[in-house]
Amino acid sequence: MAREAGIPLIELFETTDQINQALPGGVAEFFRRFVAIDLESRISTGAVIHTGKLQSFVAGVLNNDMTEFNLGFGTLRIPLVTNGIPFQLSQSRAATTGDLEPGAESWQFDVLINDLTLTLNGLVGADLIPAAATMPRHLVAKAGEPPVAITGSAGLRFEKTGPDQGVSVLLFDPTAGSDPFVPMQQSGDVFQVTCTPPHFMIGKSQFGMTLKNILVDTSKKYSPAFVIERGQPADWVGLAIEEAAVYLPPNALGGAGFSASISDFLIGDPAGLQARLEVQFGRSPLQASTFVFRQDGANITTGFDFSAGTLEITARPGEQVEIEAALTFTTPPGDSGIDHWEARFDFPGQTSVTGASGKGNVRHGEVLTITPIEVLGTGASERRIDKPAFTVRMVASGTAPAISVTTGTTTLANVVDLTGPRDTMNGLVLTATPSPADPNATFHWLSPALGIDQTATSLTLAIAGAVRGIQHIAVTQVNSNNGASRIRLRIREPEEGALYIGCQAGVFAADAPTTLVPVAEILGNYDLAAFHEKAALNGASASATLSGTSVSVPAGVISEVVINEGGAAAETEELRHIQVMYQFDDAGFFSWRMVKPGQTGGFGPDSNSRSDLLAWAAKFPGAEFQIIGRCDDVGGDTYNLGLAESRANAAKTFLTTSVNNVTAVDPAKVHVDGEQSINGLLAGSAHLIDPDLADDTSPIGPDSPAHPGRYIEVAEDRSTWPKTSTGEGRRENPPNDAVENIRKQYRRADIYAVGGVAQGDAVVTISKALDPTRRRVLVPASGRAVIPSDNDNSKADYRVKLVVAWDRARFTGWTDIIPNLAEFEYAWTPSPADNISLDSQVLTVYGKYIFDDLTGFTEITVGLKSEGDTDGLLSLSQPNLVAALAFGPMLASGVDFDNDAFGSAVRLGALGTIAGFASVNLGDGPLVGAESKTALIGVEAKASTRTIRDPLQAFKAQLTVDYTNTLHINGGVLGLKTDPNQPMKIRYSKIGVEFDTTDPDAALLDKFGFVYASDAMTIEDSGLWKITGPLGKLLRISEFKLGVGSFWIEPTLALAVNIGVVEISEASFRVTFDLDANGDPVIPPGFSLRGLKAKIDIPNTLTGEGRLKIEENGVVRAGVDITIVPLKMRVEAALAFGSPPEIDPAIFLSLYAKVQFPGGIPL
Repeated sequence: MAREAGIPLIELFETTDQINQALPGGVAEFFRRFVAIDLESRISTGAVIHTGKLQSFVAGVLNNDMTEFNLGFGTLRIPLVTNGIPFQLSQSRAATTGDLEPGAESWQFDVLINDLTLTLNGLVGADLIPAAATMPRHLVAKAGEPPVAITGSAGLRFEKTGPDQGVSVLLFDPTAGSDPFVPMQQSGDVFQVTCTPPHFMIGKSQFGMTLKNILVDTSKKYSPAFVIERGQPADWVGLAIEEAAVYLPPNALGGAGFSASISDFLIGDPAGLQARLEVQFGRSPLQASTFVFRQDGANITTGFDFSAGTLEITARPGEQVEIEAALTFTTPPGDSGIDHWEARFDFPGQTSVTGASGKGNVRHGEVLTITPIEVLGTGASERRIDKPAFTVRMVASGTAPAISVTTGTTTLANVVDLTGPRDTMNGLVLTATPSPADPNATFHWLSPALGIDQTATSLTLAIAGAVRGIQHIAVTQVNSNNGASRIRLRIREPEEGALYIGCQAGVFAADAPTTLVPVAEILGNYDLAAFHEKAALNGASASATLSGTSVSVPAGVISEVVINEGGAAAETEELRHIQVMYQFDDAGFFSWRMVKPGQTGGFGPDSNSRSDLLAWAAKFPGAEFQIIGRCDDVGGDTYNLGLAESRANAAKTFLTTSVNNVTAVDPAKVHVDGEQSINGLLAGSAHLIDPDLADDTSPIGPDSPAHPGRYIEVAEDRSTWPKTSTGEGRRENPPNDAVENIRKQYRRADIYAVGGVAQGDAVVTISKALDPTRRRVLVPASGRAVIPSDNDNSKADYRVKLVVAWDRARFTGWTDIIPNLAEFEYAWTPSPADNISLDSQVLTVYGKYIFDDLTGFTEITVGLKSEGDTDGLLSLSQPNLVAALAFGPMLASGVDFDNDAFGSAVRLGALGTIAGFASVNLGDGPLVGAESKTALIGVEAKASTRTIRDPLQAFKAQLTVDYTNTLHINGGVLGLKTDPNQPMKIRYSKIGVEFDTTDPDAALLDKFGFVYASDAMTIEDSGLWKITGPLGKLLRISEFKLGVGSFWIEPTLALAVNIGVVEISEASFRVTFDLDANGDPVIPPGFSLRGLKAKIDIPNTLTGEGRLKIEENGVVRAGVDITIVPLKMRVEAALAFGSPPEIDPAIFLSLYAKVQFPGGIPL
């Protein structure tokens, strides 16, 4: 860009200033880097003030245009090298003497940084849509998605306050500016930032924020206006926030949107409590409850289940029907800034339809998706914001049959799946059963792949050998009272295994149809209606559950489950048996070994470690130990009996004696026996000793190792061994190794761990698990109910608003936690269960609490209001009451017999006139038509007191109502009436009664009063008035007024009456309704002309227009404007006269005339 030539900033200081240190060298060096442009200077006897823009010397000389810095997360823009930064230099000096300008005694250099901009990536500017009815406040992205920037402002000040003072640098509030008339004014260290625009969205996340003016004040001398206005002193320091808010997505909290904001927030020193907190959350009205559904023109919305998201339609399960979905209303409530609402309707398999309504074809179980749309702006600026979509699943009112399978003598109902080899299926009898029972029902069985095409009640399966894989049989009920409907049966043929049947009761094997097969796993959950209709496995939102090995399938779902066929679990053994080995004819410890039953080899390695023996025992905490001492066949019975017992006792000693700090076994838990003298084994030990025993209660036979006697004699074939003459075993010399090696195995004591829990490597696997074959089977829900739609948005709309605020400049204690302001609102759309049958009504309960710290004034308000429905909370239509309520408040409000008895009587008489005429038939029905009504739209109670310390001393309570009057006026013989489609509407706000004790001297009756504000009455719609009969073709009412006293109405007519060259284009007249001396209505009512407008047009001769009007105070005004065409002369005249009440009995007269000639008149 082109650069302006500037002067060096240092030149604004005199050379003498630099010499006498008014400008220190370091500061002077800094100033030499800049030039001043757009310089203006002002001089007075005490000061010199320079203003302009500061620009980098390099930028000015080298034309450097670098203005933006990419920070990665955003772009920083500093205007230092573009247009320059505004500055002001104020120099104070002594008075001028002689011919020399005095040097500066002090100076102040201010730099105003008011355009610091940081544009953040990922943020999109947004518009705030304020709360209205049940619609919570929320944000929508601005058109074009503009970026968002943090903008800040601050003032940087260099100042030297005297010749002996150094240069100080500080921040100050740039919004305060620098006063050229007070150049050395005090300011402070203040910095503030805001966002432009203040509302923004975070990317596409639907999260939004608001950020307005965050201010940091660290000055002890100055505080900006935002702080001072809130009661804080100039020396306040702290943080202030004008407004900050966060907005969550519209369905963030259980389908509801949420926003929270803080405003007018100050925290600092001196400490106070100043903030306003507001929370809003709710579910937008632009969702499921906003829509109406029709079939064949009939409203079927009552069949829409909001919580389940299902819609009942009149159709057979397989029949396709047309339905229409439409918005109940398309105009958003209140001043929301939204132009209108519409929606996108996605019917299954059809093109989307966008608008206020959409039509499409649906079947039982199919889903309609509706996406509500907010439309902002019109034409080229129109924006369409998609809101969260919701789904509606169709439920047909008809019924469907089911298939049963008979195997053996058992029949399984509602069968959907057969899986097994073909030869196991052939011969099965399938039977179709109508629901409900229908004697006329027949069924068509069809599966081209399986060669099935027949009509019958039942079908015997005969599947050809070439068919493999998955096939379906479609069964259609025909020729029935219920109409056609379809179900399906899936056939799956594996090459081997058993035949399994999937039905609503679970999974059964065909050869055991009364025993439920355990379910191992649920693979998937699918839409039951889609399976029967299209053989499709479409995912379902609901899920089946497993309870043990039984499956429970929810309504509308068909689940695919896994059963395990065959397989075996891994086998394990617990190493509860060891043997302590001894030498021949000895009971001293030699070694021990682990016995591993069921394993090759049978034994673990020998060990001579007694500590390892104790470690084995420790692997069975809680166990007891059975010891049996044994011996070989050498020697006599008596000797060996003692040897066996001594070996057993020695083993006990080994277990109960600690070695190497290894804990020993409690002797009380060790039971000892010799094999020839067993006298009662430990319970639970018999099957450990003899695995062939079925259990520990089985009898111990003579060949059992637990039977008294030498075990070697029954366990070994000793027929070839050498024996003594008495039959005892004999050792040969030299020893026979083959025999001696066997005898060594019986020179031992057996130890068994009985009970307890085996741990660690005391449990060994002796065989691996065998994986089962996984079989997949379908299991349906009972009946044909559909799956509920997964809709968070299908619930009724509502909005909650909570506000608390504090305005205490000083915090004095915990009692200050009580807020100065608290508000709540809860708005909702009532359902039919609320006994309020309204299509678009919104009810709002609200409350407000106000407390003033200074005066103690306290006010509490609660109320209920209705929006969006013409009948309101309640309505009445009796003509006399409607008329009295329509005009009674404005008449009764002026009744004061103490000060104006006559006027009060007139007002009450007018009220009687109105009420009396309401039901009078003026020739074509009553004056107030039958469709007229009064609707109560709000009720409010308010209580206030001057001081909370003594609330009853000065107490006021009010009960007020808001209501609307819809008036269908029928003038009968007058030929005047309102259009049925646009009646007259009058609204009253906050009228009611009050009880006021603020005047202690007032009588009790005077404490009661009528509440009626000057703006309580509003004419919402003056109505579209018509003139009946032949005059209606000539006249049209363009304006309508009404008044009280004697009740009167005054229409202004637009006419089409052309009388030659004169055309009457407008006239006003008044119809007055009075009562006679007996109080009866005067028929016909009074009629008077109140105004007239006419035009004249004689071609090439005369054109003009005239008006006549009679005003309320009786003043008559008339005017005429005529142009004489040949003379090109224009004449205007006006006349006003009358005797208005303020000058009565005097009369005033005003006359005005003007003539305009075609040219000047010489004088």
